[in-house]
This record gives sequence, structure tokens and C-alpha cells, in this order.
Amino acid sequence: MNTNTEFNKAIILVVEDDDISFFLVEEILASYGMKAVRAKSKDEVMQLIQADEDFEMIIMDVMLEGSDNGYSIACELAAMQINLPIMIVSAWATAVLKPDRKKISNIKEVLDKPFNIENFKKLLLKTLKNKI
Repeated sequence: MNTNTEFNKAIILVVEDDDISFFLVEEILASYGMKAVRAKSKDEVMQLIQADEDFEMIIMDVMLEGSDNGYSIACELAAMQINLPIMIVSAWATAVLKPDRKKISNIKEVLDKPFNIENFKKLLLKTLKNKI
């Protein structure tokens, strides 16, 4: 268990369709006392956002099952003025997203999969500390 209690009880929206990736992220968040709420698609993201959950940030995959794309979801959230910081964690993060990253101010960090757990933790805490 991590001794950092600054973000205990934070609720993080994790947009991830791969079970193994989600469970790893969920375990890391739990080690800080945070709760992961999962969405597998754009529709689920929009339902959760509209339900007015008290999310601190979003961890988003880029390539999702079906036609959903984390980048297009982030664009739509920005257009809706949803100002939650987004951390992109994806095997396609730099290949698909990096050239367009500056277009969406909510995207605070980008991390390629597979990722180093310590790097993930560092970027997670940095994103939360610099929350909009």
C-alpha cells in the first residue's frame, strides 16, 4: 500500500476496453486509495460524465473496440467544456495522437503501452497535482 494519501478517495474514469490493461490500472489506482470507474466505449463515457460523477481525471486508451477512438472522445469532451485532465495510455499514443495533442488542452500526459509502472505512477500523480 502506498503511503501517499493526498489523492485517497479520488475517482478516476478509466476508458479501456482491454480487461488486462484495465485491471493493472485499477490495481495501481487502488494502491493509492483511488477508485477506478471503467468505461469501454464512447457511449459509456458520455453516460458516466452526464451522471455527474465526481471524477478527478480520465485515463484514456486511444484504440477502443468498434469505431470508438480515445482521441475523438477527448475532442468531444473538450467541445462539451468538460475540463477533466486526460492521461492517454495506449500502444498507439504517440503514433496516432502526438501530432494532434496540442489541439486538446485537456490532454496533459501521453504514455505508450507497454508502460513502466513507476513512470505510470509518476505521470498519474503529476496529472492530479496539476489538475485544471
